[in-house]
Amino acid sequence: MIAFILAAGFGTRLKPLTNYMPKALVPVCGISLLERNLSLFSSSGIEKLLVNTHYLHNQIERFQEKSSIPFTISHEKEWIRGTGGALFFARKFLGNDEIFCVANSDIVSTVDVEKLTFQFLKSNCICALIAAPARGVGTIFLDYISKEYNGAISEKPESSQCVSVDFIGIAFYRKEILNYITEDDFSILHVWKRVQKHNNSVKVILDDTILWKDIGTLSELAQIHFDVIDKKIKLPYPGNIYVDHYKKIAFPRDSFSPNFGNIGRYSWIETDKISE
Repeated sequence: MIAFILAAGFGTRLKPLTNYMPKALVPVCGISLLERNLSLFSSSGIEKLLVNTHYLHNQIERFQEKSSIPFTISHEKEWIRGTGGALFFARKFLGNDEIFCVANSDIVSTVDVEKLTFQFLKSNCICALIAAPARGVGTIFLDYISKEYNGAISEKPESSQCVSVDFIGIAFYRKEILNYITEDDFSILHVWKRVQKHNNSVKVILDDTILWKDIGTLSELAQIHFDVIDKKIKLPYPGNIYVDHYKKIAFPRDSFSPNFGNIGRYSWIETDKISE
């Protein structure tokens, strides 16, 4: 299987951080979003890893040179293409295997890739969207009888037996999906509908055990650090970082500085070079 991580975006909602780095390289508890996603798939035995780039692509190329997990880059030079366009642009690479998985780079999750791959393979569908119970209004509709995708939350569901769920930004595809994507596609939503109009199935795999966090905004980025400090969630972080769950602060283990005495609770510090 191939894993395709979408890392071309501008990350507008994460400004000013993304004025200086692509969204995929924004660190979460000391490890970049891209590295976390690469590790997620690599630890599941997936060796064919593809990352698309556009905005500040040179930084991801430098990251690639140092990465302990090898991956291929699909660089969208002229313009950013959206998920639909990204799949079309990378179709030659993606077509080299029977199935592939696509993941947004701004998601931190604990999904069991092997389990979900098995569920997808035994399902009779070209595409399977991974979802969690809705935290609010949800983002997509699921037909709870057929498990079929029934449109985005902005659309009126075509069936009365629908519930809203949260699409977590991970989807599995059979390579046949590439036959339904055109050069003009930007949004993947149109592709899913096109597949269904040709009497093919787009399923939703609902998993209520998934831990997932969308790191699309500054407040969400801050909150995941707070949750780790509070031990509400467990995430790996570099060994040189010490998390004091009692004092509610994280700092470099071997370089504690007197300046830290002026730092408030719920601070996550990754350097000892802090001016007064």
